[in-house]
Amino acid sequence: MNKEKYTSLELGILIFFLLNSFTSTILINSFKNMSSLTITVSILISFLIGFILLKFFSSLFTDCFLENLSKSKIFKNVIKMIFMIGGISIAVYSIFNLSLVIKDIILPNMSQKIIELTFLILASILALKGMKSISIAASLMFLVYVIVVIINSSFNLFNVVTINLLPISIDFDKINFYQLLILSIAPIFMLLIIPKKEIMNFKGFKKYSYLFYIIFYIYFIVKILFIISILGEKYFSIMNYPYIEVLKMINIFNFFERLEEILIINIFIENLIVLAVSLNYLSSIVNSIYNIDKKAYILIDIIIFLFLIKLDVVSNSLLTIILTIFVLANIITYKRKYRE
Repeated sequence: MNKEKYTSLELGILIFFLLNSFTSTILINSFKNMSSLTITVSILISFLIGFILLKFFSSLFTDCFLENLSKSKIFKNVIKMIFMIGGISIAVYSIFNLSLVIKDIILPNMSQKIIELTFLILASILALKGMKSISIAASLMFLVYVIVVIINSSFNLFNVVTINLLPISIDFDKINFYQLLILSIAPIFMLLIIPKKEIMNFKGFKKYSYLFYIIFYIYFIVKILFIISILGEKYFSIMNYPYIEVLKMINIFNFFERLEEILIINIFIENLIVLAVSLNYLSSIVNSIYNIDKKAYILIDIIIFLFLIKLDVVSNSLLTIILTIFVLANIITYKRKYRE
């Protein structure tokens, strides 16, 4: 067995983390001021449309994705530029949102720029080791992730008040599925740089990608309804970090309290994996244009950090637009491959 090849399970776990890229920092907040039924319907619509996009995603894999974008060099470079903008956007938003959480919750006296630089360096070290190492790291971190989820849910069950999910009503004007759809599905398209021949069992990989896609949506809908059932709709709507607020309420046998600083590790894991994948993805694109090997990481880190220096606020709507174009650019390559 070739140890350098990717197993279906480790790629499935990697997909799960990429789907989770913005759930804790952006997507949970996007469902504020909605009833539990409106949220559920929004998530189900996103799930169904996303499942179709997932089929496109699995059909796009080739042995050399970046070289098979088009026969036209100009068109190929335009597509690569769109891919780079998408990858940089995912990286910048991931760093900014995580550093903001860490500053607000754990290190209020530390400069956000220092936190951003530290996180960027850590992710770069992981990315330098290659996508295979990132997938192995994701598999190992997945165990920690699951343990934290179990601790959070188990010791918060006593705080659940099911009446907080009322009233069971739906407001069709407030249905919001599009942002969830794009911000969850777009990051997985970065995995297309993995050559198809390096995946051990591609049919098995497709099955695992569907499985972890379903697991992600089940986890997300349970997570957000769990938070609302504890905080209540009104309190949920005014909190900056509803997920972390729930963590603050954990009390383990009256001995361990206020564990949000420890359990926030799941948000760190989500963002570390997505950032490492983004950096590796961007490096692959740069090297497909100018072969500068590992120097590409230095160039990419400098560009990303320059963006972060000038960034004080982020627009989630802008990210949604950029990643919509990113997804469409990937779909266009699918059409061209089968036409040419």
